[in-house]
Amino acid sequence: MLLIQKCDSGPYNQQRKESMTGEMNSRRCGKSPDIEGGIKVTGESLMKKRLVSGMILMLGIVFLAGTVRADQRTPETRIADLLARMPADSGAQLDELMADLISWGPRAVRLICDRVAPAEGFDDTEVRYALGGLTAYVSVHERGKRMVASCYSEMLSKMVHHEVKAFFLNQLKVIGDDASAKDVAALIGDPHLSDAAIRALSAWKSPGALKELRKSVSRQTGPVRIALIEALGDLRDNGSLKILEPMLEEDSLTAASVYHAMARIGDPRWFDRFQSRLMSEMRFSDRTIQGWRLIYADHLARRNEGPWRETCRDILAAQIDPALMIPALRILAVNGVPVEELLLEYAASPFDDLAGQAVNLALMVPGADHTRQWMKRFWELESDRRIMVMRMLGERGDSEALGTALRVLQQGGREERLEAIQAAAKLGAEEALPHLVSVLELDDFRIAAAVKQALLTHYDHSISPTLLDVLNRSASPAVQATLIEVLGRKGYAGAREAVYRYCTSERMSVRRAALDALGLLVRADDLTRLLNMWKTQNSFIRGEALRNAMISSALDYENPGIPARIIASAIEDDFPRTEDILPVLGRLGGETALEIVSGFMEGRGESARQAALETLSEWPDASVIPVLFQAMEERENRPEAVRGLARLVPESSLSDTGRLELFNRILGYSLPVPSVITVLEAMGHLRSPLAVETLARYLDRDSLSQAAAYAVVRAATPSGSEDAGLRGPETASVLRKIYGMMDDDSIRKRIETHLESMGESIGMDKESFQAPSGYTALVHNDLRGWKRHDNLPGHGIAGKWRVEENTIIGMQDPPGEGGFLTTLREFKDFDLIMEVRIEEPFDSGIFCRVGPDGKSHQITLDIREGGEVGAVYCPWTLGFVHHNPSGMDRFIKDEWNHLRIRMEGEPARIQVWLNHELITDFQHTEKSTAGIPESGSIALQVHPGGEGMHDKRAYFRNIYVKELYRPDEWRVLFNGENLDGWIGAVNSYRAENGILICPADAGGNLYFNEIFDDFVLRFEFRLTPGANNGLGIRAPLEGDAAYAGMELQILDDTAPIYSDLQPYQYHGSVYGVIPARRGFLNPVGEWNFQEVEARGNRVIVRLNGETIVHGDILEASTPRTLDGAPHPGLLRPEGYIGFLGHHSHVEFRHIVIRRQK
Repeated sequence: MLLIQKCDSGPYNQQRKESMTGEMNSRRCGKSPDIEGGIKVTGESLMKKRLVSGMILMLGIVFLAGTVRADQRTPETRIADLLARMPADSGAQLDELMADLISWGPRAVRLICDRVAPAEGFDDTEVRYALGGLTAYVSVHERGKRMVASCYSEMLSKMVHHEVKAFFLNQLKVIGDDASAKDVAALIGDPHLSDAAIRALSAWKSPGALKELRKSVSRQTGPVRIALIEALGDLRDNGSLKILEPMLEEDSLTAASVYHAMARIGDPRWFDRFQSRLMSEMRFSDRTIQGWRLIYADHLARRNEGPWRETCRDILAAQIDPALMIPALRILAVNGVPVEELLLEYAASPFDDLAGQAVNLALMVPGADHTRQWMKRFWELESDRRIMVMRMLGERGDSEALGTALRVLQQGGREERLEAIQAAAKLGAEEALPHLVSVLELDDFRIAAAVKQALLTHYDHSISPTLLDVLNRSASPAVQATLIEVLGRKGYAGAREAVYRYCTSERMSVRRAALDALGLLVRADDLTRLLNMWKTQNSFIRGEALRNAMISSALDYENPGIPARIIASAIEDDFPRTEDILPVLGRLGGETALEIVSGFMEGRGESARQAALETLSEWPDASVIPVLFQAMEERENRPEAVRGLARLVPESSLSDTGRLELFNRILGYSLPVPSVITVLEAMGHLRSPLAVETLARYLDRDSLSQAAAYAVVRAATPSGSEDAGLRGPETASVLRKIYGMMDDDSIRKRIETHLESMGESIGMDKESFQAPSGYTALVHNDLRGWKRHDNLPGHGIAGKWRVEENTIIGMQDPPGEGGFLTTLREFKDFDLIMEVRIEEPFDSGIFCRVGPDGKSHQITLDIREGGEVGAVYCPWTLGFVHHNPSGMDRFIKDEWNHLRIRMEGEPARIQVWLNHELITDFQHTEKSTAGIPESGSIALQVHPGGEGMHDKRAYFRNIYVKELYRPDEWRVLFNGENLDGWIGAVNSYRAENGILICPADAGGNLYFNEIFDDFVLRFEFRLTPGANNGLGIRAPLEGDAAYAGMELQILDDTAPIYSDLQPYQYHGSVYGVIPARRGFLNPVGEWNFQEVEARGNRVIVRLNGETIVHGDILEASTPRTLDGAPHPGLLRPEGYIGFLGHHSHVEFRHIVIRRQK
C-alpha cells in the first residue's frame, strides 16, 4: 500500500492516481472493481450477473472446490501488488513474481518502467528491485527477454533524466541484443551517457553491436572517440582495423589509443604494418612503444601466430625497463619457449621484481637437470636472491637439492637458514632431521620456531623416539625447549620421564616448555607425583601449567571421588598455596570435591575464601546451588555467588516453577545493580508466564528496565519454528509495554510478529507507554515549553489549550476558530512519538519545522468523513503533496493511538507510524519543500470551522522527541591537483590531470591523514594488466595493513599470473578473511566504480553496482581466519584509509568519503 502512495505522488499524472486510488479503496472496502474481463457491468445486467454468480458459487462449493478464480485486477493494481512484495523474500518467490509479470505482457512492463525516478526524486527502490529482478530472470530463462529489452529500449527515448536512462542502459547491458543496438548507439555522444552506452554495446559482443561501435567511432571526436577505440580494442574486433588505422595520423592521444587497441586486437596479418608505423613514431617514448609491442606479442602468443617470440626476445635484449622485461619473460615461459638460461641470468638482476619473476617461473620448468643448474648457480648469487631460490627449490621437490639446503643450514645467514629449514624438511625428511636439530643450538628464537613448525608439519609420530634420544643427549636449552614442546604436542608417552626432569631446569624457557608439555602427557597415576611437585618445588614450578597437568591427570580417573580424596589427603598437611589447587577440584566436581572446596569458605583466610567462592561459582553442575545460597548470607559473597547461580539455575533439573522460586529467592537479597541484571538476564531462559510477570515488575526501574525488557522478549517470544512462545492477554500486555520502550527495530518486529500470531494488535494499553532511551519529554504538568503561534493566516491566536494529568487538550475557542500550540524550541531532524485521542468529528494535525509565517509540514489527523490520517500537507505553499486515504482505517477512534513521526534530511523524508505500523514514507523534492524552513518548531493544531467540531477535543500525551544528527556530507579526499592531506608514500604516488597514479616503478602505502571509524568510501580505479594494489582501512601507519588493520584487494584477478588465487585473494576481498565474488571487474583499462562501507564489524564492498563482499569480520575470523594467519589488527575500531601500492601501475580518481553515525 505504501508503495502505491509513493509512486502516485508528485510526477505521476492525476488520471492514473485517481484510477489506482479508487481501485484500492474498492478493494479495501471489500468490493470488487466494476470492470470484469474488460466489460463494464451496470443496471440489469449486473443483477443477472449476481444471480448467475450465486448459482456458480453454490455449484463450485460442491463440485469445483479447487478451482482458482481468474485474476480480476487491473494492470495498475497488479503492478502495485507486485511492487509491495519487493524485495522478494527468496529467489524462488522472485522468479514466480517475474514469471507473472512477463505473462501480463509489455504494457505491464512499461507501467513499471514509467515509475523509475531520478536519484534525487521520489523513492523508487522497490521499482528498481523489480526491474533488476526482471532483468536477471529473463537473462537466465530467456522467456520474454526480447519483449523486456524492447520496453527498455523505448525508455531510452521516452525518459528525460540522464540518470534514469543510465539505469535502463545498465539493464540492456545484460539482456540487450542487435534489435536494441541502434537505440543504444543513439546515446553515444551524450556527455552523461556515452560511457554507459558504449559499455552496453561492448557487453553484447554481437555483430549488430560491433557495427554500431564502428559507425560511431567514425562520427565521434575527442574523449568519446577514444572510449570507442578502447572498446573496439577490448572486443578484439579485427573488422575495425581499417577504420582505426587512418586515425594514427590524428593527435597523439587518439593515436596512442589506436596503437593500444591494435595491440589488443592482435591480428597477425597486421603486425608488420603495426610495427612499421611504430618504428617511425617520434611522439611516444621507447618504453611506451615497446609496451604496445609486448601487448601485441601476448595476443599473438595465445594464437601461436606471428613473430611473438622475436618481439619478446628483442624487449629482453634491449633491457629498457624491468616492468617490460617481466611480462616478456613470462610470455615466453608460459608458452613453452625454453628460457632456462634467461631465468638463471635474471635471478641475479639488480631489479627485485625481475629476479623474483625469474625464480618463480623456474617452477614451470620440469626436470632434475634444471634443478642442478640452479644448485650450481646458487652460491654465485647474493643472499637475498639465494633466499628466493631456496624457497623455489623446496617447492620444486627434487631431492637432489637437499644437499644445497643442508649446506645452507650450516653456512647460511639467518634468513637463508629460515628458508632452508622448510626446504630441507620437504626434500628429505629423514636425512634432514639431525641437521634441523643441530641448528637449534644457534639459540635463535626465530630459527627455533621454524624448526618446530617443520617438525610438526612435515614429520609424523615415528620421529618421536629419535627426538627423545636427541633431547637426552643435548645440553642446549634451545634444543631442549623446542624438542620438549614437539614431543608434548605429538603426545609421545615415552618422553614423560624426561619431561619431568626438565620441569626443574634452571633455564626458564626449558622449564616452561616442560610444564606445558606435562599436561599433554600425564595419566591418572601421575596425580600424587604432581601434588608432591607442587608441595616440594619452589614457586617457579607452582603455577597454572602444573595445575593444568593436575587437571589432566585427575580427569583421567573414571570415578571423580578417587582423585578428590587424593587431593584432600595431600593438602591436609603443610601444603603451600592450597587455594590455587581448588580449581582442580572444581573441574572434577562430585560430592567429595564439593565438600573439600566448601570447607575453604571459612577459617582459611581471605584469599582461600575468595578462591573457594570463585571455584564454586564455576562448578560444573547444579549440586553446588545449596552451597552458593549459603554463601549468599554474607554480603561480600553475593556478586560472585549470583554469577554462579544465574548460570546453573536455568540448567538445573527443576521445573520452570522451581527455577523461578530460586530466582525470586536470589532477588530477595540486597544486591548491587549488576548482579540484579545478571539474574534478570538468566530469568529470560525460563518459558514461564510467572517469569514474565516477575520481570515486568522491573520495567519501570531505570537502571534495570532494558535488561528486564530483553529478558521478557526472550522468555515470551518463539525461539524457533517449532516454538509457539508464551501466549495470553497478560503476556500480550507486557509485550506491548516493552514495544514502546524498545529502540531496536529487530526486537520490535519480533514482538509485533508474536502478537499477531496471538490475534493481538500492537495498539498500546492506555497506561503502558514508556519512551525509548534517548528521547526528551515535551509535556509536563503545565504548558511550559509551549506557546500559541500568533502569526498563522486563518488561525490567529484562537483555540483553547490546557493540560490535565500531563495531557494537552485542545479545542476551538471561540467556536469555529482554531489555533496552534507550538514548542519554544526549534527542531531540524527528529523522531517524535506521542499518543493521540480525538473526539469525532474533528480535524487536527502535527506540524513540523514550523516557520514564522506558518510554512511547515503538516501530518494530518483529520478523522471527519472523507478525511485523511497520515497525509502530508504543506500549508501556504503547495497544499497536499502526499495523500493517505488508508490511514483512517488504522486510526482507532475514541481511543489512544500511538503516533510516531520521523523527519530527516533536506529535502525532507517524512515517515509516519500509526499504532506501530508504517503508514507514510514520503520523500520531498526541492520543488515540494520550497519555502519551508529547514528547522522550526513542532506544533499541535485545532482546525477552524467544520460542522460539529466546536465542542470536540483533541488529546495529546506522552510526547517525546529525539533529535537526529545527519551524517557528515560527502568529503573529497583527493583534490586532483596534489597530495595535500595525504601522508606516507607521497613521493611514490603522483597527481596528474585529476588522477591519483601509483606508477609501476614505485609503491608503498599512501594514507589520508585522518582517522576514520565507520564510513562509506567511494572511488574509481583503473587497472593495468596484472596490476596489484590494495585499500587499507582502519590501519595504523606502521606495519602491514593486511594484518595490522584490514586490506581490501585491488587486483586484476583476471590475469593469468593470478590463476591460482584463493577466493580470499580476489579483488575486493578482505585479504585472508572474507572472500569476494569474482567476475565484476570491467575490462582492464576501463574505469571501475567501487563503494566500501564499514560499520562496526560489518564490511560491504560494491563493485560496479554489484555487492561482492558482505560479511562480519568477527564472525569470519572465528575461530580462525581463512588464511590461517594471525590478523591482530582486524578488529581495530578505527584507523587510517589509504592505498597500498605493490609496484603496479594503478590509477584512482573521484575519491570521496562520508562518515557513518
